[in-house]
Amino acid sequence: AGLASWINRERLTVYHSTPAIFRQLAQCATALPSLRVVRLEGDTASPRDVDLFRSRCAEDSVLANGLGLTECGLVCQFFVDRSTPVLRA
Repeated sequence: AGLASWINRERLTVYHSTPAIFRQLAQCATALPSLRVVRLEGDTASPRDVDLFRSRCAEDSVLANGLGLTECGLVCQFFVDRSTPVLRA
């Protein structure tokens, strides 16, 4: 809850963490309206992460999920907005 309050108070526009940390943040926040880019790396973002992103962030925000090996850096990056379809298992 403290991190969400700080993000909103400081009106941060870019957030970067692992999906697991983002889940914790999003579950504590009712809204994160200042965030325009949520960049998740270190693991694959799940459909649940996309749902949390869409329910907490502004309509024009973008979720970026970067994947790659530690040894060679970022290999691919996926971008999700409000109109991006998400496959569910």
